[in-house]
Amino acid sequence: MNTDKRVLVAILLSIAVWLLYESFLAPPRQVAPPPAQVQPQQSAAQEAPSLPRHVPDAAPAIETPALPAENEQAPHGQTITVHNSLYRMVLSDCQAAITSVRLFDYKESLPPPAVITWFRKTFKLQGDTDTHSARADNFKEMVALMPPDPLPIKTAFVYPNGTLAAVPEWRADTDSSDIDVQGRPASLVFNGFDQNLLQFSRRFEFNPDDYKITFDMVITNTSSTRIEGNPFLEWTELRPPKPSGGFFSSSGLSGPRFTYLIKDSTERKDLHDIREEIIIQGDEVSWTAIEEKFFISAVIPENQRPAQVRLSSGDRIVSYKLIYPYVQLEPGQSQMYRFALYIGPRDINILLQQNARLERAVDFGWFDIISKPLLLSLKFFNGFLHNYGLSIILLTIIIKILFWPLTNKSFKSMKGMQKLQPEIAALKEKHKDNREEFARQQMELFKRYKVNPLGGCLPMLLQIPVFIALYRALMDSIELRHANFISFWINDLSAKDPTYIAPLLMGASMFLQQKMTPTTLDPAQARIMMFMPVIFTFMFLNFPAGLVIYWLVNNLISIAQQVYINKQHTDAGGIQCSPSTLKPKQPRKR
Repeated sequence: MNTDKRVLVAILLSIAVWLLYESFLAPPRQVAPPPAQVQPQQSAAQEAPSLPRHVPDAAPAIETPALPAENEQAPHGQTITVHNSLYRMVLSDCQAAITSVRLFDYKESLPPPAVITWFRKTFKLQGDTDTHSARADNFKEMVALMPPDPLPIKTAFVYPNGTLAAVPEWRADTDSSDIDVQGRPASLVFNGFDQNLLQFSRRFEFNPDDYKITFDMVITNTSSTRIEGNPFLEWTELRPPKPSGGFFSSSGLSGPRFTYLIKDSTERKDLHDIREEIIIQGDEVSWTAIEEKFFISAVIPENQRPAQVRLSSGDRIVSYKLIYPYVQLEPGQSQMYRFALYIGPRDINILLQQNARLERAVDFGWFDIISKPLLLSLKFFNGFLHNYGLSIILLTIIIKILFWPLTNKSFKSMKGMQKLQPEIAALKEKHKDNREEFARQQMELFKRYKVNPLGGCLPMLLQIPVFIALYRALMDSIELRHANFISFWINDLSAKDPTYIAPLLMGASMFLQQKMTPTTLDPAQARIMMFMPVIFTFMFLNFPAGLVIYWLVNNLISIAQQVYINKQHTDAGGIQCSPSTLKPKQPRKR
């Protein structure tokens, strides 16, 4: 097997292995273990957990217990609804916490396409997509927890003896149950007192046409004595079920994760892999978030960064705490901590508008520098095509045109190598006992007939980063969620093709392309390559339809290019590089 084909087979097999690994087997990024911290002296009766930074030596180490649902014994009370053009948020007035956030621009689910509905009705079949939402509005819900579970977002205070401040009752600063945020910002403040006359205020400020919410945590000492301790904020989420679907499922690529930006690095931890509390030094953490494939709920400290971030997970609840340094509040003194909350889509354009480096949550790995421009190009095309399926096709065509010189050179080189195979086979037989002589004679042959043994593969190698970058962009982008291509067939480009027509066509096009591509493989390797379309078809059955369409169109254009090149060389009398038809290069006369 010559060097050109050996490299080509290695490339194809590497892509297949990479797709399998990245989609289903790649482990989540591990959070670095916390650095060793100096502990103060403790009594033998009290366990010494790690201390937040900047805590004075006199302050005892703290244990932050899980926050109970506030006012559990009281009735749920009234709710206050806040809405702007993008979302509707519901808050509990007795718990001062968020109970629901529904996004107006995003649906929870879609009904099946018309062809599936017709098929099931005709043959009296049922399926899991027959009912797409139990709610009338079907807007995307961002809060999965319900009382008496702890709700986002909570503020708390831990005293030096480890006692958690308890607020038995909260009061809102308004009697209105509906706040319409149209044209100008609106605010909502909840106040409560604990057993030591420590006043807590939770202040929300809402903006029109913006997902960003300003949240202030204010602690005021209304007693006549000094109060000391550690304030902290806790965000809770329902622990999601582990994605099902087995090995050939694309859901594992972007499962629910805890994500944070520390220094200039975006770190992630899969929520299903959390077994014990994780402690992160917080003074360099820019934001923290719980994200799923298409949406994110982020907390961004604005006026002061926490000393520690602690992530923990139970059977049902996942939570993280932003623990602030030890404070000493004199009578009448207040301490305010300001945050920006973002509860919305993982849309890179919207995240950029937050001016908090939240766009770093959209991370495509090693190929991020290529994936993001491709994604922005896709959004640009959709601006005038108004169809992401057509936008994918147009982007694929443009990429193929840009790479046409390299593709043309690759195909020509592969044709030349195919013509030389009889001579290479003869050399191999002649020097079968002398591999060094065979290699020398083969290189002389390539030089004599001006054929580059890597000419067919090097142009392809240059295209692979673009291919992988576009693959990552299409696999994980909210732009394709519920995006329509052909409504009666594919009405969600982020989901699999329910008819399996697209992946089957993709496999057929891959097989046809393989048959048309010049090959010099021996029979054993040829049989291995024949299985590649079958393997890829099986893999792509559950892949997002947008990704399958990209690959299908890419194959069809490659087939058209191959037909053109074959016709071009046939009209020109073929590539005259075979020893039987082409004379060796003659030395120049001096």
